[in-house]
Amino acid sequence: MICYARSGGTVLNKCLGVQPDVFIASEVNPAVEALSDQLDPGLKRVTLISQAKEWLGLELKGATFVERVRELRRHCTDNRLELLIRDWTFVNFNPHSTNSGTPPCRLLTLQQLSAETGLRPFAFVRDAIDIWISRGTPDPAPFFASYRLFVEQLKKYPVPIYRYEDFCREPAKVLKEICSYLGIRYADGAIQGYQDFTHVIGDDQVPGGSRGRNQNRIGPLLRKRIPADKVRILAECRDVEEVQQMMGYPAKYSAVPLESRWSEFAHMIRRTIKLFSR
Repeated sequence: MICYARSGGTVLNKCLGVQPDVFIASEVNPAVEALSDQLDPGLKRVTLISQAKEWLGLELKGATFVERVRELRRHCTDNRLELLIRDWTFVNFNPHSTNSGTPPCRLLTLQQLSAETGLRPFAFVRDAIDIWISRGTPDPAPFFASYRLFVEQLKKYPVPIYRYEDFCREPAKVLKEICSYLGIRYADGAIQGYQDFTHVIGDDQVPGGSRGRNQNRIGPLLRKRIPADKVRILAECRDVEEVQQMMGYPAKYSAVPLESRWSEFAHMIRRTIKLFSR
């Protein structure tokens, strides 16, 4: 599962995780795995070693990412489980402590596992403008430059692409399609229990939660409103139009419906209440 940060990967991770006979490794990456002995406690959870031990009680002995995946796969096969891997794609394209500030700009997990039998990669994508907004509207130039590199890499591989927006409109339909492609059993009704699935890394750790999580169901989200000066800066960014066209999304901020002022205010209130109730 190839998914850029803030693209809905956590909710899909949960929906796949509650399907029967599945074990899903959540946000792992070969470069991060290589540093497993050096990571601080918070980042140690983003490794196969930590997740296999915490969620399966399994001690992985392999020295490399691929060896650990094979070992984990053997365990899953022996226990009649299907192994799914959610890639931590973000660190491949953005400066981070785990890449010493210099991202490799390649899909490392897909590259390292490309020779493995039965590999069925797919991508889960979202409108890049909404990703940018969800990340707090940083300077759009470096964001869209990094995201463009991700899209260019994604286009090099013949992987199915599923859209977050389609999933939000018809979650059962899209999830069933993904399960069929992956060759895993889809259970009618299992999706209703996705919020109770806890073996996951992602925006569940964000203080106050995300808008999608706070609405307590899977459904379409209107575009979040941003200040006029941010809209102007976005429109001046050269990479936006090309990135959006490459993925089949409109290039203008106003091209999709915006949330109402009341919805924006209500979300701020819910977020504040959650923060103070912790």
